[in-house]
Amino acid sequence: MTEIAAPTYRRTPIWRTVWALGSAGLLTVLTGALIAIVAAAGVAYAVTTLSDLLKK
Repeated sequence: MTEIAAPTYRRTPIWRTVWALGSAGLLTVLTGALIAIVAAAGVAYAVTTLSDLLKK
């Protein structure tokens, strides 16, 4: 049986950690904005449809 040397541990550079956190934050804001737009469009459609039904 032979021993193979394992590679030494290297920490992730700080800029990669900052980049990952910034990207995650940006994706979170973008996803929330898209969900809010879709929800607002749905509510506007429902209010318009129900208002037209009340007028009849």
